[in-house]
Amino acid sequence: MKYILIVIIALSLSSCSKDTGGFDQQTIAPLSIEFDNIVGGKNLILNSETYTNKTGERFNISLLQYYISN
Repeated sequence: MKYILIVIIALSLSSCSKDTGGFDQQTIAPLSIEFDNIVGGKNLILNSETYTNKTGERFNISLLQYYISN
């Protein structure tokens, strides 16, 4: 029992540290997100290519919108 109490006290004292409350600019890595827009195995090109879906209907894409979450 005596040793368990010593271990608990030692762990609680060693885990205390000063929190700066913010981010250190040197530890933040830049974030880069890239989307590859592909239709039927080909790169999507707005307003120029005509694509065909699985039912044989032809379509052209003029506007692309993203909703990115989590």
